Amino acid sequence: KVNLVIVSSNGKPSDFKKINSRINSSPKSQFIKLKSNLEYIALVQLYKESIALLIPLRNTKEDTARFPHKLGEYTASKSIIITTNNGEIPNYFTDMQNALIANKYDTKQFSEKIKYAISEDTKLLEMSENSYRTGLKNFDYRLNGKKIYNFLFNKLWTWYL
Repeated sequence: KVNLVIVSSNGKPSDFKKINSRINSSPKSQFIKLKSNLEYIALVQLYKESIALLIPLRNTKEDTARFPHKLGEYTASKSIIITTNNGEIPNYFTDMQNALIANKYDTKQFSEKIKYAISEDTKLLEMSENSYRTGLKNFDYRLNGKKIYNFLFNKLWTWYL
């Protein structure tokens, strides 16, 4: 069986109480775990042990404008990313190539993507590797730091003077 691990780093005690209540009332509660206040090392270990990691981006102004920092961590873990075709996602990820992408923020679509992620299809290993390479190419500070430095101190500095 596959476990669902919900990680939350913030929230009010009443929110955690509601989540725990929902988990306890689920017929599959023995497979659902809520974790919070994890040390970073423990969080990274969870990422690496995961089959899939979910970033459900809504079609709102806020979610469209933001770029989740978690994408870099998720790609580094070599786990499948499940997300929504929203905001910057289509500029880096393609469904069934380096991520599993729902067309919209929809429970049914997410559940289909999750079912596929746990299906043990041989294509999943290739997608995980493609996701990892996408992360290295686009999100690794060691490769992109020099480009950022050159932009800030060559392009912007000369423009400012």
